[in-house]
Amino acid sequence: MGREPVTGNAGRLAGYGKLPFSREYIKVNCRDRAAGELVDLLDRAAPFLLEALRQGGPIQALLALGRAATPLAAAIVPSHDAGGLRPFPFTLFTPLDAGPLRADPVGVVAGLGPLLAGLGRLADRAGERESYGELEALLTRARVDGSGGEAPRRGAATLGEWAASLHGGNRERFLLTLWQLGRLLGGGKEGRGRAVRGIKLPLTPALDRWEQAACWLSLIPLRRDGREAWSLMLHQAGKEGRLTLFLQGPAPQDLQVLAPGASVPGFHDYTVDREPTSLAGFSAFSDRVERHLSRGLTMDRLAEVMEECNP
Repeated sequence: MGREPVTGNAGRLAGYGKLPFSREYIKVNCRDRAAGELVDLLDRAAPFLLEALRQGGPIQALLALGRAATPLAAAIVPSHDAGGLRPFPFTLFTPLDAGPLRADPVGVVAGLGPLLAGLGRLADRAGERESYGELEALLTRARVDGSGGEAPRRGAATLGEWAASLHGGNRERFLLTLWQLGRLLGGGKEGRGRAVRGIKLPLTPALDRWEQAACWLSLIPLRRDGREAWSLMLHQAGKEGRLTLFLQGPAPQDLQVLAPGASVPGFHDYTVDREPTSLAGFSAFSDRVERHLSRGLTMDRLAEVMEECNP
């Protein structure tokens, strides 16, 4: 997709959680409103985060939390207390400029990979510090922009390449996933009238994960009931990863959806293959998308097709 990497706000790195050198909670640069909302979420969701970290390892996230106007990029890693007996999460995060995210959310998400990889590496280094002063010095000096790490893998250059790589190359399964997604979001409700709170989406190991997240995001209407509060979390469970889009919040109890196999009301899981109860309308949708794919369908045009076929 050819996007420039997203750069964190220099000098605004923040950390929260437990690290082995301290008996107290670490809390660095957590004074503003956005940081306060994240700290509150981390405290109340700690049991769910611990289970997700235990089963799948580090979590990368783009968070737009409720009333706070500042979006945050965050890396959440497993840690433990000074005695080494009790596990705790440790989160390193940095604010992002809200303007570009509102103007071009797909572009910002596509460029998140290097930044979040850099945050993850820095979070691992934080766990090796031996004092609070060392940690503050590390965060003060660091500028996280993804440089100095592994070169990013080639992104999803074309829609056809992305489509061919998902679901093990099963094109019909890819089209069925798109069709189900459109029907779900078009209605805005799931069974028994419950609001759709989030969606777990499939990723492929062959392409950059955050560029794939941007592909999915381009197909999803983010303005719901006049609000734009949404968040993305990439959970490194298995080689393919797990991408969860939170259409609201997220609330602390929503984070239990990050644990593999968890079933949470209001969340739909498209990382597993399951047949819909009815296929009415799928054939027409599939034929239309296939015709466009053969001629080089763009993401913008696919979004239009999904909207037309799932009003």
